[in-house]
Amino acid sequence: MPAAKQKRRSEPSKIDPQVLYTLREFQRATGLGPTSMRKARAAGVELKTLRVGRCKYARGADVIQFIERAAAI
Repeated sequence: MPAAKQKRRSEPSKIDPQVLYTLREFQRATGLGPTSMRKARAAGVELKTLRVGRCKYARGADVIQFIERAAAI
């Protein structure tokens, strides 16, 4: 009987308030996926982003603020 697969837990990432993160980097660092982002947005909590062409970026300080507000939901 094969052993059950275990999910790997990654080390928590540190968010630097002075750094710009792509949305993919933000999601990887926080572990928040599209569903969690939609739920937060539906509750009135939005992540401030900057758009350059097709790419969206978030400032580390805004990421931290978003997480704090989303945790209060």
